[in-house]
Amino acid sequence: MAWMVKKGTKNIDQFFTIKESDGTVKNISGYTVRINARQGSTSLFSGVLTVASGTTGYAYYTVLSGDLSYSTNADYEIVLEKGNELIPTETYPLQIGRRV
Repeated sequence: MAWMVKKGTKNIDQFFTIKESDGTVKNISGYTVRINARQGSTSLFSGVLTVASGTTGYAYYTVLSGDLSYSTNADYEIVLEKGNELIPTETYPLQIGRRV
């Protein structure tokens, strides 16, 4: 789920389909879904996704002003939370640039 986006983009919804490690759709009903973006050990932004359809693993993040204010190559991960359980997904590339 590589994500390429133009620097300064804001007020858009970035959609994600959350999947199991075998590629099947993850039922995210009842989970809090978070995104964490970082460059190395530096956090760029984080937030909570809106679950649009839990049974189909479909969720979106509304990009806020300032989230994408850097031109950089970075990484992001989606983390699922349910009670005390934290389930990180894989880490994916995030490219923020002047042109995409």
